[in-house]
Amino acid sequence: MSYDALFKLEACRPSVSGANDYTSKLLRGMAHRMNNVLTIYHGYSSLLLSLDDLSDTLKDGLGEIQTAAEITSDLLDRVLNAAREPIGNLTLGNIHEILQSAVKTVQQDYPEFKVVVEGAEGVEWFTDVALLRQALVPVLRNSAELEVSATGVLLKVDTRNEETLAVHVMDLGPGIAAADYPQIFDPFFTTKKAMGCLGLGLPLCRRLLEAMEGTVGVASEPGLGTRVELQLPRLSQA
Repeated sequence: MSYDALFKLEACRPSVSGANDYTSKLLRGMAHRMNNVLTIYHGYSSLLLSLDDLSDTLKDGLGEIQTAAEITSDLLDRVLNAAREPIGNLTLGNIHEILQSAVKTVQQDYPEFKVVVEGAEGVEWFTDVALLRQALVPVLRNSAELEVSATGVLLKVDTRNEETLAVHVMDLGPGIAAADYPQIFDPFFTTKKAMGCLGLGLPLCRRLLEAMEGTVGVASEPGLGTRVELQLPRLSQA
């Protein structure tokens, strides 16, 4: 089955409410406070693990606490990085460069992750470059986490008309089970808990696109892969 036959766009309602300086400051404050708590969790669990005569069950539990703290700390680092970037800054962005930047970000954690980009050369779009890159990263990371590197991922850009840009992220991974499909945009829903995933990738992508008046759709079939489509209108300066 081809990707075109597989894909049915499940569009989300656009929202005009974008992020602002207040939101950025709030995120930084929350992240710093949570990091202080995580430091306590990690410090005391390390101290307890250094004690003698701990049962295997207790050691395993303390190890789980440390792992959870490290995962959450990594997530907070990403939140802080996002908060530091200029938000609401509309510029004429080079789409090929934006896609490559998102790919390189994911490849820092998954160096074997392969991505082929089509149709992006020479395409420029008036948008928020930082938000678009942040929206792409969790989608690409989902594919990387599912170890689709053998077949790779296709990033295809389509300027359907002068007012809409579409970015397709297509992989031939295991796909999404029918029972899971209705929940894929629910925060904290994940089928990859064993990998330390928090289930925030697609919800984050959706919210970022809504901030740019865009939409995201997902089509998938078990065993046939997944196709995510990000649609962006051509924004204009106020």
